[in-house]
Amino acid sequence: MPRALPVVLIMLSLASTLTYAAAPAPQFQSGDVVALIGYSITHGRKWHRYVYSYYLTRFPDRQVRFVNEGIAGDSAGGALRRLDWDILPHQPNAAVIFLGMNDVGRGYYKVNADVRTIAARQTALDNYRKNMDELAGKLQAGGVKKLWFFTPSPYDDTAQLEAENFPGVNGALAQCGRFGAELAAKYGGAVIDLNGPMTALNLEHQKADPKFTIIGPDRVHPGDVGMMVIAYTVLRAQGAPALVSKVSVDGPKVTADNATVTNLKQTPEGVSFDCLAKALPWPLEASAQAALRLVPLEADLDQEKLTATLPAGQYRLLIEGQEVGCYDAAALGAGGNLALNDKTPQYQQAWKVWQTNEQRSALEVRLRTYAQVRTILVAGKVNEDDEAAVDA
Repeated sequence: MPRALPVVLIMLSLASTLTYAAAPAPQFQSGDVVALIGYSITHGRKWHRYVYSYYLTRFPDRQVRFVNEGIAGDSAGGALRRLDWDILPHQPNAAVIFLGMNDVGRGYYKVNADVRTIAARQTALDNYRKNMDELAGKLQAGGVKKLWFFTPSPYDDTAQLEAENFPGVNGALAQCGRFGAELAAKYGGAVIDLNGPMTALNLEHQKADPKFTIIGPDRVHPGDVGMMVIAYTVLRAQGAPALVSKVSVDGPKVTADNATVTNLKQTPEGVSFDCLAKALPWPLEASAQAALRLVPLEADLDQEKLTATLPAGQYRLLIEGQEVGCYDAAALGAGGNLALNDKTPQYQQAWKVWQTNEQRSALEVRLRTYAQVRTILVAGKVNEDDEAAVDA
């Protein structure tokens, strides 16, 4: 049950130390069951876990369910083939379509490709366009009325990496993104551009360091930092708010945004009040926090502001009796962001939400691996009840 957190600021003694320029894509809403249709980046990696944890902590009253429908190595044609037995049985009313990396035929982009291979590139793009169109149409016919088309995250063909390079793959993925934009217009969906912003970010940092990549050493699969950049880009495209909560205390006056403040008391030593916020900060695991240096994630998406006008001096900030920081009066007057302060009780609550979501996600990955194996059995027309045939 939500409870107001007692907040106290106590003065210390003097001796103390201290793209696509489109309208914002719709957000996910209560009642949405969102099928996340993709390949390995959705199957086993974390972009959607980060997005989901944002929704769980920022919009605790929204009942949104994400369903991982990624399969490593999958394509638009593969998603189409498994639609009836793997995706639609979850009865989604919404879907994210995040495909393309395995559709373009990366092997067709070897240096000095012959005429036949170059022609195969166009055939692959044509097949992608056809399969995506059919997939979107069948999703809507199956009751999935809300569609988000993600442009493919980049293939890093510009970084100086040891992995074999296939120059031109990212250009093909950008073309896939343009097809997605066309389909979004056709089916009344939304487009979220990952390829453009992430490619630009890569190129900007590669000016100083040619080996820099937000994608990873294999040029395809971003790690947790890249996954957080994807999550940031998705949420920004949806117009997700920066505000967690904002409290400003100025003498006997207090103002609050997305929070309720009661029991304000002032003494010569400081000020205290009870605060009931309507959201928690967005928790960021350590492996993804380097994204803070790449995109303005904190400023754009994670603002839990506290401002207090107090006499000159040094102050301890206590929340639920726990000291979470020391500040001088000037810093408090300017206002500070508590969202990434992992000492606060509210951050610790948010971290428990993240841990629960991680447990759920880990179980879901196991189920997706089962589905991945099943796609092989279905394609081979193997009787799943025949153990010998399955083993073979």
